Formats: sequence, structure tokens, C-alpha cells
Amino acid sequence: MKFSILLLPVAATAAAINLFSPHRLGIRDRVVTDRFRTFASNESILPHSLKPYSINNYRKRANDKMVFDDKIIEDEVYDVQKEDDEKKDNKKDDSKKDENKTDGKKDGKKDGKKDENKKDESEKDDSKDIEFYDPEMFEKPGPMSELCKNDVHIIENSGDLYHLQAQCDTLLGSIHFANYVDALIDFGNIQNVKGSIYVEKSSHLVKIEGSKLQAVGETFSLQSLTSLVSINLPYLKEARVIDWKVLPILNEALINENLGGLKSLTISDTSLSTIEGFKNVEDVEIFQVNNNRFLETVKANNIQYVRQKLSVHANARETELEMPKLISAENITVRDTSLAYFPKLETVGSSFELIQNQFSEMQVPNLKTIGGTLGIIDNVNLKLANFRNVTDIEGGLMIANNTKLDKIDFFTSLKQIGGAIYFEGKFSDTDFPQLKLVKGSALIKTNSGQMDCSKWTTPKNGRSIVRGGKITCTSGRRQKSQSVSQDGAVLSETVEDHETEGDSSSGSKGGFFSNNSRSSDAKVERPNLSWVLYVALLAIGHNFL
Repeated sequence: MKFSILLLPVAATAAAINLFSPHRLGIRDRVVTDRFRTFASNESILPHSLKPYSINNYRKRANDKMVFDDKIIEDEVYDVQKEDDEKKDNKKDDSKKDENKTDGKKDGKKDGKKDENKKDESEKDDSKDIEFYDPEMFEKPGPMSELCKNDVHIIENSGDLYHLQAQCDTLLGSIHFANYVDALIDFGNIQNVKGSIYVEKSSHLVKIEGSKLQAVGETFSLQSLTSLVSINLPYLKEARVIDWKVLPILNEALINENLGGLKSLTISDTSLSTIEGFKNVEDVEIFQVNNNRFLETVKANNIQYVRQKLSVHANARETELEMPKLISAENITVRDTSLAYFPKLETVGSSFELIQNQFSEMQVPNLKTIGGTLGIIDNVNLKLANFRNVTDIEGGLMIANNTKLDKIDFFTSLKQIGGAIYFEGKFSDTDFPQLKLVKGSALIKTNSGQMDCSKWTTPKNGRSIVRGGKITCTSGRRQKSQSVSQDGAVLSETVEDHETEGDSSSGSKGGFFSNNSRSSDAKVERPNLSWVLYVALLAIGHNFL
């Protein structure tokens, strides 16, 4: 008895040493802290004597909430230890029973089978726990980091971007790359930028990619990137504004064809050969493509409305523009194209300009009204035009230097022109069967002697349809001019011979424009569009009707 009493302090001391040993405490510290970090491939996630957590048990203990609580984890660990100890004790008892074999061979076999079944079930439970173990459960961040909520992220190098994408898949603000020093921008894990992406003045940048980037809430702007060659954003499905300018060697841009939410597109000064897609874009404010010297095709198959500006100009001369569903546009400028295809266009809110194109025909059979000036100028191959349903042009009408256009007779329904008329070229006839009123002046000038100026200078019923103050018609060598009142009455008239190109080295004046012909190679002076606009505004200002 005394011996036992003497041993009690020794046993207590040994137990305390074991309980608070560094190894024991290390196990507890690792269990609590390791859940928030990434483990090495050769590192055991928990001490070898403990099995990994069962997700099912963990969720049950945490009331189905993914809550990382130190108390829960510590209890779970020691519960597991307790279960292991109980299993060991059971195995010891089973082994003693096997040694005694008091119940005979049959009972021994039954007990052996039971032990094997228990062992198999235990192994199955362990494998099940391991199978359902998900290390990402311990690595997932909690609520959105404050970094992801910043209004603006300034990125100067790939390290800054890596740090940002490692913490955020969604940014509430904008990203601004200025003077970026690396060759690659990789958005990595970033999926959604609620604000804008600005990349500018980064001469080292060669490629932009983002295998997960899906949405840019506002503007995606690329400016003055002289080394940028490629853009690869295959999952980008939403952007409000695309504004790319001065990307002189950019020759590849891959964006998801189902891009939606687009309200403004500007692509200028690139080496792209094709711009197409826009399957989910029907209504935009601005569609502007210019100064892309290798551009061959522009296709916007589903765009129906352009609320402010549609401009395709100064690209390669072979550029083909196709907008088969376009119904309405506020302002259209088409220049330097070989095809302009608007089969469903019905209204143009302001001006409509077709200048220096290579196409041989222009068909807009459904166009009815033009809210500003219509200009068809310097289209050297144009032979056929169709504006048959246009009834009202509120600005001026300017048709000049379309050298293969023989007749101006494609406005069969036009009733009113709100500004001035300026026709110049080699046409032999003009025909406007429904025209009742021209609010501005009229200047008609052709090198063909077959033109009948009386259509314009001899008013029907004594009143001219031109109410803008002056009519000048030149056909071959003969020029006839009239002054008319605001109600169409002819006030005065003059007729004179007008020298054509190659007839004399001296110049002569006619109407509002001078044409000085010094040799047979002299070129006719091109019309001044500002003059037409001025007269149009003047006519509208007087409000003759």
C-alpha cells in the first residue's frame, strides 16, 4: 500500500509531462493552424495517428455550416483519438478471447469472422472519410477581401496583377494598367470586373489574355499599345463599351461571339483583317471602325439600331460592310469600302454620307426619310443606286463626281428637299417625278451636252420648285441661271456660253463655283460640302413654308 502511494506522484508527474510535451502541443497547434494554408504534396495534413476529418461528420458537428471554429476542431480531433483508443482496447479483448478458445472451434470461427467484418467496416469507414475529404474546404476565403472592393487598382507589373487575381475573382471597381512593364497581361482567376479596364501607354505589352474573364461592367479601353499583337478573351460575354485605339500591330482579337450588353464599339488604327460577331447585340449608341489598314470585313449581323453614330471609313479599300438587319441610324458615314449592305434600313436621323467608295451599286430600297444631308460623292465605280422609297430629305442633296453614273433618276418618290441641291459630274439626265419643293438653292453642272436644263429653269405653272434664291444649270457649254423669290416666282434670268474642260487655257466662272480649265488634264474642282450645309441651314432658318 505504501509502495502504491509513493508511486502516485511519479505517475502524475509522468502524465503531466506527456500531456504538455512539445510533441503533444505541436499536434494541437498544427490541427488548428494548418486548415488555412496550402499543404505540400509530401506533407501529411494531420498527424499520422489521426485520420482526416469526415465531411459528413464535420458538417453534422457544425450544424451543416462551413464554420471554422477552434473549439469544434479540437473536440473533433480528440473524439477521433478516443475512438482509436476504444478500437485498440476492443482488439486486445478479442485477442484474449481467441487465446482462451473456451467456446470451441465454431465459436472461434464466428468470432474471427466478426473481427474480420469489423476490420473491413473500419477500413471502409476510413476510406470513405478520405474519399470525401476536400482540402479546398479549409482553403476557401471567407467574405470578399477589402482589396477586391477598391474603386481603382493601379497595376504596373505582372506581380501586382498576380497578387490581385490570387485574392479576387470579382472586382467591384476598375483596373488601370499604365506604363505596364511586362509583355503579358493575364487576368488569371478574375472573372468579373464591375467597373472598367483601362490599358494604355504600355509599349512592352505584347499579349492580353484571360481564360476566366467573363464580364466588364463599363469600359474596356486599350490605348496607344504599340507592341500589342494578340488579345485572347474567349469567355468574355459582357462589356458596355469597347474602345480600342492606336494598336498598330494588333492582328488577332478573340472574344466570345455571344458578347452582349455592348452599347459602344470603337476600333481604330489596328492591323485586324476581320471584325464580326455581335450575335447578342441589337441596339448600340456608337459603331465606329476606322483607320484599320488591313481590314477586309465588317459584319454586324444582328444590329438593328445605331442611336448616335455609324462610321466605317479610312480602312482598306477592299473593306466590305454588312449590316443586314439595320433598321435605323442617327448618322451614317461610309467611306473607302467595296460593299455597303443595308437592305432593311428605313430611317437616318441626321446625315448619310457615301464618299470615295469602290462599290458599283448602292441599294437601300426600304429607306424612307433622311433627317439631314445626303451626300453621294466621289464613288468612281458607282453605276446603279436605289433610293426609290425616300420621300423626304430634310437637309441638302449632294451628288458629285460619280464618274460612271449616267443618270440621277433613282429618287422616284422624293417629294421635298429641306436644303440645297448640288449635282456635278458627267450625267446626261436628272429625273425627280414627285419633287415639289427645294428649300435651298440649286446648282446642276454636267459635262454632258445632252442634259436638259429646262427641267429646272422652266417652272411648271409659272412657279419654280426651287425656293432658295438661285438656280444655276450648266449643260455642256450652255449655262442658264435664274433668281427666284421665296414663293417660286422667277425674278431674273441669264443665259451664257460656259467653256468646258480642255476648250481654253483661260478660266471662266459659273454659279457658286469656279472651274478654271488650263488643259485637257485639268481636274474639276470638288464641291464644298460646307457650302451645301450653310445653304441648308439658311433655308431652314427662313422657314419658307
